[in-house]
Amino acid sequence: MDKTIIEVVSVSIAMSALILTLYQIYSSRKHNYLAVLPYIKIGWTASDDDDGIWITNVGLGPAIINSYSMKLNGQIIDNKTLAEYFLNLGFKINMVVAEKDATIQVKDRHWLIRSDEKIKNGNRQEEFWNHLAGMEFFVEYKSLYKKKCPSILWICPNPVSEYVTPKPKKTEKNIKQ
Repeated sequence: MDKTIIEVVSVSIAMSALILTLYQIYSSRKHNYLAVLPYIKIGWTASDDDDGIWITNVGLGPAIINSYSMKLNGQIIDNKTLAEYFLNLGFKINMVVAEKDATIQVKDRHWLIRSDEKIKNGNRQEEFWNHLAGMEFFVEYKSLYKKKCPSILWICPNPVSEYVTPKPKKTEKNIKQ
């Protein structure tokens, strides 16, 4: 009978050690995933120096783009068509092409759309943002471990009508002074 108790205790200890080892492996892997988890944000800047939309990685590891798309007025639009659209409106813009397998490093910020000129006139600034307002940006990305991260659907607001005071408007009276 003593031999049976010793065998049961031995098997129990071995099983406990196995379970603890498996849990430790699981915890280490989870830690490694979280240690390099990217987190992408899209936002805007409407200031004296810049007007545009940017993408940044505020996570802990690099983000690898799976897919990127833009919609203007409900229609998917590519960079070239969007650049031509704004050029026809009198705005020259710079754009980053966010394509499959592009990497955004930690703390990197890239302009998705940026006015090539410093917009100094409030009327022009409002016009610029009126055309971007409602534009949709969709990004799917993954971590270095190829673990899929939450997709982003970001809809551009109009910051000069909702959040910030626009630049001074030029009127006939202001121009003569």
